[in-house]
Amino acid sequence: MACAGEQREHLAEKMPHRTLSLSEDETWKDGLRLVAIDPISGFIVVEQASADRSAQTWTQALEQGLAGLNVTVVQATPA
Repeated sequence: MACAGEQREHLAEKMPHRTLSLSEDETWKDGLRLVAIDPISGFIVVEQASADRSAQTWTQALEQGLAGLNVTVVQATPA
């Protein structure tokens, strides 16, 4: 996990701006998991365990997942 974080930071620094539409989903295989993916590139913006699926929880998860990325999200829709 530490390596993924380091790679993400390194790549985000040089990332050209992108406009994204995100597909959001919730899975229940091992408890509730929030997932948001850019359907064009397949990049997983959010994949985290969660105690609930409220709008506030989704907002926090997306803010955390997008932190440091040079992107503008124009929409997020259910998968």
